[in-house]
Amino acid sequence: MKTKTSKASTARKPRQPIYKRLAVQLTTDIEKDLYKVGDIMPTEEALSKMYKVSRHTVRQALREIKEDGLITSRARIGTVVKRKPTDLMFFNGINTIVDLLQFVDATEMHIIETKKIRTNELLAKDLNCPVGQQWVTATIIRKMPEHVKPLSYLQLYLIPEYADVLKGAKVFFKPIYLMVEARHRVKIVEIAQDITATNLTKSQAVVLKATEGQAALKIRRTYYDKAGAVVQISNSLYPSGRFIQSSRFRAQLSEG
Repeated sequence: MKTKTSKASTARKPRQPIYKRLAVQLTTDIEKDLYKVGDIMPTEEALSKMYKVSRHTVRQALREIKEDGLITSRARIGTVVKRKPTDLMFFNGINTIVDLLQFVDATEMHIIETKKIRTNELLAKDLNCPVGQQWVTATIIRKMPEHVKPLSYLQLYLIPEYADVLKGAKVFFKPIYLMVEARHRVKIVEIAQDITATNLTKSQAVVLKATEGQAALKIRRTYYDKAGAVVQISNSLYPSGRFIQSSRFRAQLSEG
């Protein structure tokens, strides 16, 4: 016997607000040099007529791309294009510890919350650890200087005996694992990295100033000491459009 599936039970992807779609369009227009760096953008009224939306929608869209660092407001001049979107957050491939250190040096980590937890079955499976294992977890947003919108959302898991490195400061400018090494005389000798695709939850989207359901790159890093024990695990989420990781490989050509 066939069963009916109600429309309400069907999962639907959240629809992007009009101002978000306009922000994407304006970003694309800047990318294509319709509005060049240094140009004065059309007025809100003019943009409203050009894109057939309300002035309120235009104002919200401009606020979005201003937070992305693409435009700036100048008194008695107007809205000026500051930079192209491809100039925002571009990094070479992060394939070694040295690459990771260089990446972190260019960013800031702002701690939102820290707490003690024990893994349930779902989290234990995600972290590949026993059920009931204790961690100190920190919710962190990673930022680039001069950019309002965060670069990424970071959920950090630390072995409790090392979690004192998180106390006191709210902003960190160097990797957490280096502080663990310095304070507790352990040595991180290996970092395992896994990259997958995911979508942002509502709470993650709010923190990132993004859209619920937006595509994101998920990077998992697991840090091991000399004895092979896990010291730290991190899950980083990079919303689409905010991060480019570039790598270049050279083929080994045979002679003849």
